[in-house]
Amino acid sequence: MTNKLSVGLIGCGRWGRHILRDLLSLGCDVTVVSASEAGRQNARDGRATAIVECVGHLPQISGVVVATPTSTHAQVIESLLELDVAIFTEKPMTADRESALMLARKVPERLFVMDKWRYHAGIEMLRDIARTEELGPVEGLRTTRAQWGNPHADVDISWILTPHDLSIALEVLGKIPKPRHAIAEKTDGQLTNLLGILGGEPDGVGDPWLIVEVSSRHPQHRREVRLHCRDGIAILDDGYSPGIAVTRSENSRAGETPESELRPISQELPLLRELRTFVEHLQGGPPPRSSAAEGAVVVCSSHSAGDGRNPWLDEYNTARRAWSKQSLWSESGSGERTHRDLAAFFRGTRFHVAELIKDEASHEISVSDLARRVLTFSSSSPEALGDRAEAMLRDVEQRLLPFSRDGVVTEVFASTAQVARR
Repeated sequence: MTNKLSVGLIGCGRWGRHILRDLLSLGCDVTVVSASEAGRQNARDGRATAIVECVGHLPQISGVVVATPTSTHAQVIESLLELDVAIFTEKPMTADRESALMLARKVPERLFVMDKWRYHAGIEMLRDIARTEELGPVEGLRTTRAQWGNPHADVDISWILTPHDLSIALEVLGKIPKPRHAIAEKTDGQLTNLLGILGGEPDGVGDPWLIVEVSSRHPQHRREVRLHCRDGIAILDDGYSPGIAVTRSENSRAGETPESELRPISQELPLLRELRTFVEHLQGGPPPRSSAAEGAVVVCSSHSAGDGRNPWLDEYNTARRAWSKQSLWSESGSGERTHRDLAAFFRGTRFHVAELIKDEASHEISVSDLARRVLTFSSSSPEALGDRAEAMLRDVEQRLLPFSRDGVVTEVFASTAQVARR
């Protein structure tokens, strides 16, 4: 009879196979759920304890890790709720605000997000330098995350790369500063570069600033985090760097490059560290660092203005509804109502709405790109549509063409961020 902890792993693809490796190294029995032959082969190669095709076939488990494509997270997590166990999901929690709100309300104490950079030894050292003010008060934080290409076909880099840097800010600065400006670059209609400026004041007084740059159109693979303080800077120049380079202003002379101190850091991989925290939590230890009940919830959205300035919007929403899975469409509608009245949503909980940030802009977008946007909603994701996805794309494009000029329409959109704290 075994005393090993039994953990479920949903998905065993490119990243899931590493999760399987580390869970096994932590002494867990791991049952992999995978409907694909490639995933099952990865599970066999990784020596999973057992392999099943659906969540309903899972044995009794103490917790579960979700490592499926981003667009499936909401649907997968929803299917796991009845198991009444702790859930550790790869970031981001979901790919749309409605399902994120729904899940945060349903399971605030047992749903956790795998923000692995919060467990990176270099980020922890930067956090300690910031909080002890060893280099003086923090002035700002700059992160760069660049590479060539996006291996995730279901979502763009704003969902895959940016969450890493926001979680780094949360760990180092203790919060995510107020958004101020953003510049986006697109290639063939897809987001390939995003520069965000958050926090800071024009006079230099107040909250630290945060500059985040992510790119999938850079010939070099770059991962850099720079902490700027009054009396010096501290830099993690790569995810696999042997240490943090600390440079003090007092050591610098005009025209000379100051000497830096390299402080060694643990080389243990952050994925293993965060999974160890989750396993220890299942055994009665403290919860992982990123949870739906952490203390601050930022609910962000960007939606087409519904006041008549987008004449194609009614036809677009009619098409969305026609092609959506009805049970998920109902949940989506509930989520939209929640976002309009977040205060009512959190009534009776420890949260309250503390801040509202709004912005509005317009751009030109092809009917093809608008049609593909339908695939990013949980109710009409590729998994929900199955083999109807291509037919849906053709139908939505045909519905929008009468509103276009050479296949392009103007979209007026509003962006909001509501911050709820407890």
